[in-house]
Amino acid sequence: YLEDDKNSYSNFSLAQDKADKEVDRILDGILKHQYDMDNDIRNSIELVYHNALDIDKRDGNGLGELNLYLKDILSVQNIDEFIHMGIKIENDLKVPIFTNITIHNDYKDNTKNIVYFYPMTLAFSSSSFIYVDEDYMAYKAYIKRGIIQLLKLYGYSKKEASTIANNLIGFYEELGNHSYSNEYYDDISHYYHIVSLDEVSSIYSNIDMNCYLMDKIGEYSGSYSLVDDGQMRFLNHYLTNDHLENLKYYAFVQVLSQYASVLDSNYMEVVLSLNHSLGGERKSIDELSLDMVLDMYSSTIGNILNSTVVHKKNSKEIEDMFLRIKDAFGIMLQNNQWLQDNTKKEALLKLKNMKLVIGMEEFREDIVVSGDTYLSNIISYQQELWKREVDRLYNGGKENAVSESVVNAYYQPLDNSVHIPSAFFYLEDDIKSDKYFRLGYLGMIIAHEVTHGFDANGSLFDKNGNYYNWWTEEDREQFLSLCDDVSRYYDQFEVIGGRYINGKKTVNENVADLGAMRVLVTILESDKANRNDYREMFSGFANLWASEESEQYQKLLLLVDHHSPNKYRVNAVLSSTDQFYSVYHIYPWNEMYQKDRVGIW
Repeated sequence: YLEDDKNSYSNFSLAQDKADKEVDRILDGILKHQYDMDNDIRNSIELVYHNALDIDKRDGNGLGELNLYLKDILSVQNIDEFIHMGIKIENDLKVPIFTNITIHNDYKDNTKNIVYFYPMTLAFSSSSFIYVDEDYMAYKAYIKRGIIQLLKLYGYSKKEASTIANNLIGFYEELGNHSYSNEYYDDISHYYHIVSLDEVSSIYSNIDMNCYLMDKIGEYSGSYSLVDDGQMRFLNHYLTNDHLENLKYYAFVQVLSQYASVLDSNYMEVVLSLNHSLGGERKSIDELSLDMVLDMYSSTIGNILNSTVVHKKNSKEIEDMFLRIKDAFGIMLQNNQWLQDNTKKEALLKLKNMKLVIGMEEFREDIVVSGDTYLSNIISYQQELWKREVDRLYNGGKENAVSESVVNAYYQPLDNSVHIPSAFFYLEDDIKSDKYFRLGYLGMIIAHEVTHGFDANGSLFDKNGNYYNWWTEEDREQFLSLCDDVSRYYDQFEVIGGRYINGKKTVNENVADLGAMRVLVTILESDKANRNDYREMFSGFANLWASEESEQYQKLLLLVDHHSPNKYRVNAVLSSTDQFYSVYHIYPWNEMYQKDRVGIW
């Protein structure tokens, strides 16, 4: 049963609710000085928390510091003034206008970081592909409505706001037509295209890129990876006086949409309504504000959560499962019939080197702020955050990991490791003690992440987490052919109202699901398990993904999620698992029977 304000229900959402309550308790303890911690950090948390929830003060402050930037951008008279003002907005407010620069590990040498020019994000952090992909037309309509609402709040009439929004959507569509498709970005190798500064300058010729980059990252002599050169070429071509009016409103909306959630209640309502329209859960203004506080101080809160959860839980079961899963995967590799010896040797080395990280790996001091208003604190926070990123560019260091308060697990190809955040342990609550049930439930998640090291993207990285082709040409072709088989297999499943799973988009997650189930079966085979043991394992697996979702949320997930819907994470996997057929006596006349079964590992 779904409550009115919920769009989904599952064991994951139940665990996340428990984790969220613990995080709320931790935040309350910080505010009541119950934890021994740095006073400056505690004072910053208190300041941001109270400023965030003081809606009257935020309503009185209005647009605050943004007012001057918005007026200046609308008053520019020529393209040179626009470029100057756009650069100022980027440097002061950290809003992308010309480029979306990101500091990220060098794929080929993960001991250092380099500069990536990522695809631009547009109004409300949307991607350019949604404006040209027919599947996302509803998204485009909702974002257009959000832009109109922002402009009306600023003082434009409905007619003026609609005209400006229409022109902006037209610009976004042009940008989308000159950008790579959504599917292109599913391949992680497409993010790594090393270019020289001279090449960047020749592409973005209307901006002095030497000065531009000096302002952002200083005297940097390292590598640049240009992810979408077509998009950058179009943006450069667009920087003319003929497009000045549209460019002004483009920058204007970039600023307003990025900061709307931290402005007054009217601007926040635009964000909340948009998120709800797109399929997200309806949140209150207080909840939205609290989320920002928790995100800003996730390291401090995560460290406390780590000490109160992981250190009190028995992580040995997870560690033992990880080792058993690695052993089983090794058996699968050894018995593999299509890998050549050289590729098999490299795969086994990668598996051997794969490590498990439970809880917070490294504590990083959160950022101290001391502004008078919530908005000023957010701006200061963004500026300091970028300084830390630049420091990481020169001095090394890892990116911020997934929050410890998120019930999840993930594989990190750049250090060949499986990470288990602290909140993961809330999944353990109230599940059966039977070891095979728990293997199907908790072990499935771990095995899934291990298998990500050998999906189409993870398999592009070697045992040390560097981007390196350790495959023979023939083996890689065979692997990709098997991936195509998996894609076609999932394409057949209708989810809702004539909408089907996109097998190509979800292929890596499907490969990981299928491979993980094969791992679990291999473990039971090694244990000489009986029929009841298999039933417990399959039952644990099904309980893991048992869920209920609203129709709107299902449609949203089909668009944005790279996982198959939960129902098919169970049924499609089991329909390709031979042992499932024998345990449950599945015959051709049964609905889950599949003659052509798929799998890679």
